[in-house]
Amino acid sequence: VVQLPPLLNADECSLFILEQGTLTEAHTGTVKPTVGIVGQVALNGEAVMATQPAGHESFDSSMDYENASAYYCMPLMLKGEVLGVVRLVSFAEDCSAFSTEQMTILEIAGLSVA
Repeated sequence: VVQLPPLLNADECSLFILEQGTLTEAHTGTVKPTVGIVGQVALNGEAVMATQPAGHESFDSSMDYENASAYYCMPLMLKGEVLGVVRLVSFAEDCSAFSTEQMTILEIAGLSVA
């Protein structure tokens, strides 16, 4: 996950592991899966692309970055079960969204992690 941001022109990539109803991430500790955009992805197993994430319906300031310009959150799934979530973040002012190619690279990386 550490090597992905330079490849994807992103500022950050985080891995969240879903265990016993909580998401765990090394830098933020443990949070409930229903918190923020990452929580939404963990609960419904569907990826979310959000430009100006602070305006997204699932945004939560305790979990999400208010100054981010774009998010791509993707579930890590195995046999239909969500194991975790990968969050790609851009803070660039000129970034409106991640490209299809960038999302494909993240999806391939996510398959190898899961």
